[in-house]
Amino acid sequence: MVQPPPAHMESIKRLYNLAQDYTPPEQRMMVNDSAHLRPQFIQFNRCENVLLEGITITNSPFWTIHPYLSKNVVIRKLKVYAHGHNNDGVDPEMSQNVLVEDCEFDQGDDAIAIKSGRNPEGWRLQTPSKNIVIRNCFVKNGHQLVAIGSELSGGIENVYVENCQVAETNKELMHLLFIKTNERMGGYVKNIFLKM
Repeated sequence: MVQPPPAHMESIKRLYNLAQDYTPPEQRMMVNDSAHLRPQFIQFNRCENVLLEGITITNSPFWTIHPYLSKNVVIRKLKVYAHGHNNDGVDPEMSQNVLVEDCEFDQGDDAIAIKSGRNPEGWRLQTPSKNIVIRNCFVKNGHQLVAIGSELSGGIENVYVENCQVAETNKELMHLLFIKTNERMGGYVKNIFLKM
């Protein structure tokens, strides 16, 4: 497993602490050369009616595709190859009505990780990730087919996973479905269906 760079982890801790203390966003200066943060490769922020189809993404710096507070998102026929630290394939966060289908994942972390905000962000916005369908996807490499969390403070509900496959050669796979959180995050998870 690829380990995160220490400078990146220190910057993440600093940013989480600023959010925990409700520091105004304009005072969270994390963009200079000392920040050491890795961005998502593609992020849809508060978007509606999104179609991402038929592309290949190689070596994203962090999460590969991140629909954030978005609605009516279709992600179809993607190929993701990314083997760095935290290289999830698709991370819908506080997003609703999401379809992920016919995609191929070969990455260093979770193929699909559904999230709904971390701690104060999720509690303040109170926007669950819900109505998410994942079908006909293939995982060549990675830790989980579908992870729920670990950021789930806003809640996650109504997730349906069908007809997905994992390569027999995938030695990194830990779970087909993994719900992860801790006692500090809160949130809820309900109505999760998996049919292989």
